[in-house]
Amino acid sequence: GGGGNQEDIFREVFGSAMFPGGPGGPNVRMYTFGGGFGNGGFVRMHRTGGGGGGNQEEPPQNVLMQLLPLIILFMLSFMSFGIDETSNLPFSLSPTADFSVKQLTRSNIRGIAPDVSYYVRPNFKRLYRRDPSRLYNVEKNVIRQFYGKAEKNCLAEKRNQNQRIAKYRKEKDDEKLKKAYEKKLQWCEELTRIKSYV
Repeated sequence: GGGGNQEDIFREVFGSAMFPGGPGGPNVRMYTFGGGFGNGGFVRMHRTGGGGGGNQEEPPQNVLMQLLPLIILFMLSFMSFGIDETSNLPFSLSPTADFSVKQLTRSNIRGIAPDVSYYVRPNFKRLYRRDPSRLYNVEKNVIRQFYGKAEKNCLAEKRNQNQRIAKYRKEKDDEKLKKAYEKKLQWCEELTRIKSYV
């Protein structure tokens, strides 16, 4: 294919010019990476021996230079795992310096739980009001994130309620025990309300 022809041209032109004695030179081994030269890949030349008498061991700094691209690639891949997925979202569930304008998810939109609050930048309406599909995707992401927040807070509410019930039962305080049972768990109610939309 086209990639193979470009590799041959690279060997003929650069190999013969830079390392006399044939494509790549007599003491040069060529490697191709990333699908071949010309297809988004690259070629690396590696000298395998001395000029006159047998193989010579490469200095450590040369080995390090050869490994440097792989080390950088590994570091970038590792760092990508630490990137917060929410950092590129155009909203926040809580007000911040950047996201200061309160919005509510729309009513009567299929698949969108209504009246979930979120916060956006001041230019949000100008950017999204003319593109219903983009606004719909934003609101779907709001619901997903809010569901995760509600789920976490509901578990905390139940845990606190169980602790109070155990405490008042031990103290035999019937009035407080009754109030602990009857206390509304607001996050759990929100979780129930939006569960069918996730």
